[in-house]
Parts: sequence; C-alpha cells; structure tokens
Amino acid sequence: ANQRNQTKLARSTGIAQGTLNPILLGKYPSSPKKQLRAIVDYVTREADRAGGVVVPFVPTSVHKTVEFVCARAHKYRDVGIVSGEVGVGKTTAIKEYASHAPHALLIEGSPDMNAMVMLRELVAMTSAPVVKTNRFSYGTKSEMFRALVRALQGTDKLLILDEADKVAESALEYARRLSDIAEIGLVLVGTEKLRPMVEDPHGRHGQISSRVGFWPAIIKSIKREDASLIILGAFDGREAPDAETLLLTEQSPSMVDASEVEEEAEQALSTVDSEFGRTTDPVRM
Repeated sequence: ANQRNQTKLARSTGIAQGTLNPILLGKYPSSPKKQLRAIVDYVTREADRAGGVVVPFVPTSVHKTVEFVCARAHKYRDVGIVSGEVGVGKTTAIKEYASHAPHALLIEGSPDMNAMVMLRELVAMTSAPVVKTNRFSYGTKSEMFRALVRALQGTDKLLILDEADKVAESALEYARRLSDIAEIGLVLVGTEKLRPMVEDPHGRHGQISSRVGFWPAIIKSIKREDASLIILGAFDGREAPDAETLLLTEQSPSMVDASEVEEEAEQALSTVDSEFGRTTDPVRM
C-alpha cells in the first residue's frame, strides 16, 4: 500500500520517485520546500474531490508566529511585521487569528489599494460616521481619516494589513498614522520583500520602522511536521499515505522554518522592548 501511494503521489505531483522517497524519509540533502508545496497542493485537491471536504485549519508554526506578533502589537500598540515567502500560510494564519479576535480589523491589500481605497474600506468596516462637506461623496481622505480616529480611539483595536508590500505607499503611511493617533496596534503582513522594504530606519518607511517593536525572521518555509499535519488533516480519517511515512521528523540542515521565529521571539523579548516600541511599552517607560 505504501509503494502504491508513493507511486501515485510521485506521478500526480511530478516529483521523481527517486526524489520523493528521500523527502518522505526526511533524508533529502537540501530544502524540499518546492516539493512539499506540491505534495500539500495535491492532497488538498484530492480531499476536495473526495466529497467537497474543506481541509481543516492546522495550527502550524507559522500560525504561532502570527499569533505572537499580533498579540505583541496589540499589547504595546506598536507595529508588528510578518514577512515570509509565498505559500507558507501567512494569509491563512492571519484570517484564522482575526476570526477569533474581536479586536482585529483585517484589511486584505491589493496592488490597486491606495490610501482612499483603504480608508473607505475601514470606514465601512467600522461604521465610522464621516462628516462630509459634500453629501454626495464618500468624503475626502482627511474627512475619513478624522472619522476613523474618532471611531477607534479608546477601542484597543488591532489593525492588520495583509499583502502590505503590494499596496500603495500612501496606504501604508495612513495606516501608520492611524495607529499613531488612534493609539491602536498595527500588523503588516507580506512576502519576504516586506521586511527589507520597511526595515531601514532612514529609508522611505523610516517612520514605520521606528515603531516596529520586534523583527521576527523572514519565514522561508513551513516545517515538515506542518506539511504532515496538513496532509493527514485533509484525509480526515479516509485512506491516506502512511502516517509513519508522512511524519517527517528529521530536519534538513538547510531548512529554515517558522518555529525558529517563535524561539527567537521568546529569547529576544527581554531585550527588544527596551530598544523599540512606544512609550506604552512598560519596559521602555
């Protein structure tokens, strides 16, 4: 059965049998990130075909990183950064967090999102009453911004902007300014390009950089254990590739995963608060 499953998996994912076997045994000599994604995609499709089953959410190491960054930005009302490669599960983790956090305001960014588009979406989300000079318009950027400040001050909300590296620069600056004046936390989520984009304190996003309370490492891949849990969860009790084969417990030396971020966060937390953040941070105060 194992051999049949592996043969089908190799054929369906386009991964050579000679490559697939060492990956499943945890003995592949380099990072199998691309192949793991292909395996997860295949198993997810098979689960859907077997009865429209929705793959259950799995609390991966990426989700733990997202929870840590969001909790910290919310607590200290500063800026948090989640930066990682495409396909590691950042958006899934952020949506899961927001679905269970009544204080979270999640905005899903896009390449055409400028300041006006983002402010309109936030006004609709918060039902902020905009005092408009022209009753036939949505209001100017300034009018919507003032309405949002009034609506959000004292609410202890957390603004989360996904795909932050894709939105216009003006949207990022309005999000940062809203966080400042309304005194709410802000989390920016994006690809591996996001962190270097905002990290330089003397660059174009220096004001954002100066408010980041903690810089977690860029998430470069999911853990092998994460992939195994996703695959096994997708089958949900139906016939799946052998669990002992899929539970990839050996780490490839070149693998960089999100669990390192969580460990780094715990170790660094005692020192980063004195270096970054706002005066709401009790350590800095």
